[in-house]
Amino acid sequence: MGYKYKDVRKGVYRDGHQREDVIQYRQMVFLPILRVLGNRIVHWEMVVTPNGETLQPMYLANLPAGVRPIVLIGYDETTFNPHDGRNEVRIKEDYTLLKQKSRGRGIMVSDFLVPGGRLQVPSGTIIPSLLQYEASDNCLHHLETQFTTCSIQYGGENWWDGDKRVEQVLKIGIPIFETAFPGCEALFLFDNATSHSAYASNALRASAMNLCPGGEQVALRSGQNSLTNEIQVLVMADRIPKGLRMILEERGLWRARLRLQCCKENGNLKKQCLSVGTCCARALMANERDFKAQPSRLEEEVEFVGHQVHFFPKYHCKLNFIEYY
Repeated sequence: MGYKYKDVRKGVYRDGHQREDVIQYRQMVFLPILRVLGNRIVHWEMVVTPNGETLQPMYLANLPAGVRPIVLIGYDETTFNPHDGRNEVRIKEDYTLLKQKSRGRGIMVSDFLVPGGRLQVPSGTIIPSLLQYEASDNCLHHLETQFTTCSIQYGGENWWDGDKRVEQVLKIGIPIFETAFPGCEALFLFDNATSHSAYASNALRASAMNLCPGGEQVALRSGQNSLTNEIQVLVMADRIPKGLRMILEERGLWRARLRLQCCKENGNLKKQCLSVGTCCARALMANERDFKAQPSRLEEEVEFVGHQVHFFPKYHCKLNFIEYY
């Protein structure tokens, strides 16, 4: 009848699998970490039960004392909008499907998945800390007590940000995990998105610092002086933040005529130098050992309570098994 089944897509897909920085992260960070943890990761097998087939964890035996089995947990967010519509339709050859330009109001849902299904509380189990959290005034919209799923209706000033994500992990995800998998360690796997790797407000970040003391820069936590290996306080006695120049002088790294940060020809700041250079004050500071080792807030908070966070390589979303759910 003249119709063809085709994809109707919005936006442009860009494949960055072969980008140099992506390959380096995949080969030098992501895979080596999984290799090291491999003999601790719990595997899942299909087991026949009275209720049918189900995936069950096969817990590891003979682990050294104090070493816990690791359970992989995938994380993802998805959005639902009234103007999204279908991506695959039957359409005549000479016709174009017109769709609303705006996405319309939307709902965002975020959840956790283990290889055996959605992360959930074992049947008949009550978690007092979770009930107490749900009774608080400012708790996230937790859809079902049994699962970790949260949702928001976004727009205006209400968006799913790094703080909400950390709150969902700490207040909902970890209590449910520790109840469902007692004695195990969680390895939360996140896509390599900027929002997932956001830093705490006082984290060691050269990009947040000025050249001189004071101003609008944030008071950062203490670092480690690379010259003396001693703890270096990054604020003055009156709590005014030290500038880059003062900190670099204390580390013996200051050079005359150093700029705050290099600029491109059009006047914009050149971000690349922060990762590789010693050309400006921010680059020198960003490449100091304590600044380079600064983890994201998500990593800090989760590791503090005894679990781990790891990020997939960019452009490798299919590695995240929750994408298939």
